[in-house]
Amino acid sequence: ATGEQVKKQFVYDADHERRRKEQLKRLYNRTPDQIEEEEMLRSELRKIEARKKEREKKTADLQKLIAQADIASPVEMKKMYKKQKLGLIGRPRTESGNLDQNGVRWADLKGSGVSMRSQRMKLPLSVGQKKSKAIECMLNELDIPAQPPCTEEICNEFNELRSEMVLLYELKNALTNCEYELTSLKNQYEGLV
Repeated sequence: ATGEQVKKQFVYDADHERRRKEQLKRLYNRTPDQIEEEEMLRSELRKIEARKKEREKKTADLQKLIAQADIASPVEMKKMYKKQKLGLIGRPRTESGNLDQNGVRWADLKGSGVSMRSQRMKLPLSVGQKKSKAIECMLNELDIPAQPPCTEEICNEFNELRSEMVLLYELKNALTNCEYELTSLKNQYEGLV
């Protein structure tokens, strides 16, 4: 029985071998120009695949930003804030931070002990310098002081405003990148046609 199994495993396929040898001859007999063209096509394929992955990543990021912008409408944010406020009554507060809807992590200093509201107005370190400068410029355009009085309501509204400014900044950057990519793709298309 084992002899029959060995014979079945090593069946010689003459047609397959002829095709394989012919393919090997063609591969071996390629000219240097053909080899160079194949390498160029492979590198172009790698570039195309990398651009495709980058576009897919940018699209996913843009959809995420749009979803955050949809959630971040002022009426919905106020409703969510009230629900959070009601839901947190009786629960212990943590000092680890409060994740805002727009991805800015604001410090939550309502632990035990004394704290100043102005501490909640500081931008977290996770917000980079470019975003900080963009927020500063937007505040100047709107004639809003960078350090308003720190009442509870102003503190919450000011942090919400700056979170939405960060979202606006990210959306503008995504739009600029998409426009640039669209222009470059149009130029490539016109170059091919």
